[in-house]
Amino acid sequence: MTELRRTLTIEDYADFCTRLNTFMAGMPGEKITGETDCHLILHALCQLMRVEFQSEVHQLGGRSDLEALFPGHVCVFEFKYNRSPQAALEPIEARDYGRRDFSSSRRVVAVGLNFVAGNLEEPPRIEYQARVRDLSDPDSA
Repeated sequence: MTELRRTLTIEDYADFCTRLNTFMAGMPGEKITGETDCHLILHALCQLMRVEFQSEVHQLGGRSDLEALFPGHVCVFEFKYNRSPQAALEPIEARDYGRRDFSSSRRVVAVGLNFVAGNLEEPPRIEYQARVRDLSDPDSA
């Protein structure tokens, strides 16, 4: 848990996804059937990592899946299952999730996670795309 938390603290999302994928490899894959299952796993992991976070953050325009707070940044997560990391980023940008932190001292980082179930030819994997958002971002207007 310490290393998983460290990856988020230092914003190493590639290593975070690698470690998360390793963690999830011990779970029966047929039990993970959708975005909600992945969300619950991340929610439980944040509790175990003792990260300050909130799931289903309600705000004007909708609600982000999960927001995790760190001293210098806020991770605004959206999860997708068998889609794409870009599909996960789209609602963050379209609905301006994380905007309540734009004027704070923390940077807002949009993180789209896509959980790929895998099949006989390819193992399961987690893909990500991350992007810093702020008031100067044209998508944040």
